[in-house]
Amino acid sequence: MDSKFEGIVLFQRPHRENDALVKLFTQEYGTKMFFVKGLQKPSHPLKANLIPLTRQSFVGRVNQQGLSFIREANCLDFYPAIQKDPFLLAHASYISQLIDASTDDNVKDVSLYQFFYKSLTFLNEGYPADAVHLVCDLRLLKRFGVQLDWQHCRVCGNQVGPFDFSMRYQGLLCQTHWSMDSYRLRLKAESIPLIQSLSGMSLSRFRKLEIEPELARDLRRLLFEIYNELVGIHLKTQSYIQEMDQMQTMMKEITKRNK
Repeated sequence: MDSKFEGIVLFQRPHRENDALVKLFTQEYGTKMFFVKGLQKPSHPLKANLIPLTRQSFVGRVNQQGLSFIREANCLDFYPAIQKDPFLLAHASYISQLIDASTDDNVKDVSLYQFFYKSLTFLNEGYPADAVHLVCDLRLLKRFGVQLDWQHCRVCGNQVGPFDFSMRYQGLLCQTHWSMDSYRLRLKAESIPLIQSLSGMSLSRFRKLEIEPELARDLRRLLFEIYNELVGIHLKTQSYIQEMDQMQTMMKEITKRNK
């Protein structure tokens, strides 16, 4: 029996000669894999709807186990700004992969779905991509069982900075105890105060929050390290965004030299 449901397309991959598997994050059923016969053919009627990072209304057969099937689709949000901007698309793809990794398949999670939907909406509406990306990183950490204290030194409990982050101690070190970890991340002085603010901030509050590019790169480096070492995941788009950061740094250095 067919059902009507809403979902965001996470990805699609070829299956056999002309078919495809499409993963959706549905509002009603959580993340699920769908089989779409003949989707790789140019004339398939659903081809324009099953584009990753679009929100659609679907009609199809949803099975509790195994693959499900899509019969019809109607676009609710195409997110044109994301689709045409490689920078925004990279950040949206990263958030999509992180969302997918943070939840089990076939588990309804309306709050996570709404968070994902709002994140894409804000990116599309021009909210600062760096801020959306970082807040998603921070908000989803607890879903992987990582609870970090962004207010106190791990050694003495001091709440007064400057602070740095230690992977060895899995938290902050105040300046008095920096010598206890020679491999501390050596973050910029402004990084920890900013992440303290972001960790308690809702997505809707930072429409005009602009983060300096160098500071954003510093915070992404911090969150990449946390996800790699404490969570144990390395997403494909992490490397791509790091490459974009490196290219931006190189271009800035070239511009300085040419002045």
